Amino acid sequence: MTNLEAALHFAAMGYPVLPIAPESKRPIAYLAPRGLHTASLNPHVISAWYRLEPSANVAIVPPVGVVALDFDEVGEFSRFLRRWPVLEKAPHSRTPRGGAHVYLRVPEGAALRNHSGRALPGFEIKSSKNYLLEYPSRTERGSYQWIVPLRAPSDLPEMPRDLLAALQVPVLGAATGTPSREALMDALRLEALRVRSAAVGNRHNQLVRSAARVGGLVAQGLDREHCYNTLLRAALSVGLPEDEAASAILWGLERGKDTPALVRELPPRLRLWINRRERLGVRREC
Repeated sequence: MTNLEAALHFAAMGYPVLPIAPESKRPIAYLAPRGLHTASLNPHVISAWYRLEPSANVAIVPPVGVVALDFDEVGEFSRFLRRWPVLEKAPHSRTPRGGAHVYLRVPEGAALRNHSGRALPGFEIKSSKNYLLEYPSRTERGSYQWIVPLRAPSDLPEMPRDLLAALQVPVLGAATGTPSREALMDALRLEALRVRSAAVGNRHNQLVRSAARVGGLVAQGLDREHCYNTLLRAALSVGLPEDEAASAILWGLERGKDTPALVRELPPRLRLWINRRERLGVRREC
C-alpha cells in the first residue's frame, strides 16, 4: 500500500489525515500551514498533497469520540494488557520504538481528556487535539506496523469502564449512578474552602482552578448562580477585588462546563470538618 492509498483509506474510515515530512514527525509546512488544523477528510485535498509529496509520512487525527492510548515502550503495553487483556483485540499498531498506539471508542458521558492518563503510568491519551503517525510512515528509528488493523470509529471497542475508573474519569449516567446532591454540595463547599485557604499570591489562580472544578459540578446538576455566589463570597472574604473575582469565576465555570467533575461521597468526619470550617469563614466575613 502506498502512502497515498493509506491516507485515502484512513480518511474513508473517518480519520482526518495530515501530511508529515518524510522520516519525520513534523507536518510539511507548505502543505499544512496550520499544522494539526489542516488535517482533512477530503480525498481531493489528500490526493493533491501526496502527488506533490509521494513519500510524505501519514498521520491521522482521532475523531471526536475516539482516543488512542500511546505507549512509548513495548513493556508498558504488555503490563497494561495483563490488567486489561480485552484490549489486545482492539486496533493497535507497533511504533518504531517498540511501543503501541491503541484505538478505542470513548463511552458516552465520559469526560476523558489528554491529561486523564496521568492517573496511570506508562502511556499518554491522544485525542482529536493530537495526531499520530501510522503505517506506512517511517522515521529514522524504523516503520509503523499494524498489529490489529484500524477500523471505523463506530466499530472500535469501547474503553472498559474499569479502565475509566482507574483513570478517575467520571461517566455520567454510568451504572454506578450520578453523584447525590449532598455529594455535589460538599464538593462545592470544599472548593470554596480551598479558595479561602489559598496562600497570598496564589488566591487568583486557586479561584480559577476551583471555578473550573465547580463548572463540572454545574454540569451534573448544581445551580450555576448558586455556585457563582458561593465562590464569589469566598473570594471576597480573602480580599480579592470583586471585578477580578467575578471575571475569574465566570472564566473558570465556562472552562469546566464540559468536564463533569469526579465526585465522591465524603466520609462523615470530613463533611463535618468542612462544614465547621465553612461556618468559621462566614463568621469572619460578618
